Amino acid sequence: MPYGLRVYDANGNISLDITDYIAKIVYTKTVSGTSSGSVYVPGVANKKAIALPTATANNQSGFTAICELTNDGHLNWHPMYTFKQGENYKVPSTILISGETLIYVFLLE
Repeated sequence: MPYGLRVYDANGNISLDITDYIAKIVYTKTVSGTSSGSVYVPGVANKKAIALPTATANNQSGFTAICELTNDGHLNWHPMYTFKQGENYKVPSTILISGETLIYVFLLE
């Protein structure tokens, strides 16, 4: 594997292998770590494509928004939260941890 990307699951099985393809950036979007949204990305519907979120220089937490790319070509994103036990130990409290995120959409050819 001279170039490419392989992603393994917890059991060591390959869940994504793009060593046989060339990845071309077809879309980028910067989103706030507190926002949710969706946008249609032309040219990726029903094709091999992936979306990868990265923290921007303005992202203080290092955590990115969560994103997905649907088969019909829509890029969706939403904030990442963590849960911790509240002071009364009965009601969990949520804390926003994602910051500004740059999302890359790659078309695999």
